[in-house]
Amino acid sequence: MGKTLKNFITFSWFLFLGFILFLAGFSTMMLVLHDIPGMVRTGFAGTTAGFAIFGTLSFVVMITGFVPVFRRCYYKFPWLYPFTTILMMNLFIAALAEFILGQGFSVTGSPRYEITICLMIIMVIICRFVMCFYLKKRPMVYQKEKQ
Repeated sequence: MGKTLKNFITFSWFLFLGFILFLAGFSTMMLVLHDIPGMVRTGFAGTTAGFAIFGTLSFVVMITGFVPVFRRCYYKFPWLYPFTTILMMNLFIAALAEFILGQGFSVTGSPRYEITICLMIIMVIICRFVMCFYLKKRPMVYQKEKQ
């Protein structure tokens, strides 16, 4: 492939990946600001679509890492790899919190509500601590492969 075609494909994939990352950020905000407080406010388990959203968006991010032409967007935009990784970690934590809350609120009228809310808060704090500890020990630097 010519260099111009590779750059065009990389830029096109970057625009698509930017849209996907916008959806991931929007999904994370909806889980945190709408779905989880809605379950707590009503006391009933809603649909927990967090892991479905996470899996779909992770598939696109995985393709970006596996296909060499798409992977070039990480070389052209070095901030994109850490941003993508941290955003996907945050989406996973929010999806896990929603799942725990949905499981705890699936039984109505029991003291599981308070226990589930405490468990969810503790899980979010521990997951964020583990994520920060891991990223401090292993900073993300995307190295270009030798060809």
